[in-house]
This record gives sequence, structure tokens and C-alpha cells, in this order.
Amino acid sequence: MTVVAIGHVDGRTVVASGDTHGTVRLWHPTGPEVSTWTLPGAVHALGFDVPGLLTVGIGAGVIGIHPERV
Repeated sequence: MTVVAIGHVDGRTVVASGDTHGTVRLWHPTGPEVSTWTLPGAVHALGFDVPGLLTVGIGAGVIGIHPERV
């Protein structure tokens, strides 16, 4: 299963995806992949609730990722 979120980081639209292997990818809709992270658990939810912060739900916890540059 893959989950997807669309949001804004530094005023630019970005897309994030996460899968059951714990891989989270961030990219621009019209460009290449920007960043990839491997987390210790399946990704159940993604969101951009706070500007510039990608919130990732894994297992029973939540991790916040601040993409440094997109």
C-alpha cells in the first residue's frame, strides 16, 4: 500500500509518498525526486499540516520531517 500527500514547502508544491517498507519520497510534481528517507516501520499516513513540515505516521508513532531544501 502507498499513501500520498500534496503540500507546500518554501512556497513550492511538493508530493510525498510512503509505503509499507518505510520508504518516504518527496518530489516536485513536474520534476525529479528531491529526497528519500527510510523509516523504521510501514508508513500509514502523510500530511503537510504545518508549513514546511512533512508529518509521517508509522506504526503507533508520528515522525516530523523538515525537508531542508526542495
